[in-house]
Amino acid sequence: MSTLKSKMVLITLLLLAVFSERSDAVWAKSDNAQLFGPLCKLLQLADGIPTAPKPATVDTSLISGIQKLNMSQADDAWQVQFVKDGKGKQTWEGLTSEPKVSYKMLEGGWDQWAETKSALTADTTFEEKLAKAGFTTLTQPQKVCACSALERMVSEAEEINKLLEEAERNSIDKVSTQIKADLNTAVYGDANGEGDYGKSTAPHNDRKTIAKCDDSGKIAG
Repeated sequence: MSTLKSKMVLITLLLLAVFSERSDAVWAKSDNAQLFGPLCKLLQLADGIPTAPKPATVDTSLISGIQKLNMSQADDAWQVQFVKDGKGKQTWEGLTSEPKVSYKMLEGGWDQWAETKSALTADTTFEEKLAKAGFTTLTQPQKVCACSALERMVSEAEEINKLLEEAERNSIDKVSTQIKADLNTAVYGDANGEGDYGKSTAPHNDRKTIAKCDDSGKIAG
């Protein structure tokens, strides 16, 4: 945080030195407008607007492909459980009471499996892909082993995505308050913001304006 503070103070001092007596209409159009780019990004981050690239997650199409591969290795008796009237998706809600009792422990994942079976049926090239990959020659014991491994892969990929998304949310929430206080103190002389850019004039709405600038530091819109 100390590095971030140093950068903010340096940028702010440059801004105040050049524009201490000018209004937002002047600095937004000046030759030094690029100085406001970094400051604007920090203000946007403080307001909860992420400006950094999102962390890489496991491609959902890859997860979907693994799910279809997993379903394809199950026997027909199992796959048909997720098909309604020979063509539609058999959702958990649409099951009769008997299978709901028999498969009660599977309730949480049932609708996803039904979705996967539907996607597998619709993918007319999947069988060809399986043949090229050698999956059509697997024995039944090998298929059982493959299904178990594929199920673990899907679960782990989904868990990785959840952890990455949670880390992104938490990191923004955690630093937002502290960043905002530091920025407001540096720019307005008041940790609560809405101040006067450290000048002797009365508080005004420049705080709202500066957060609307684009990457160049110019007012956007």
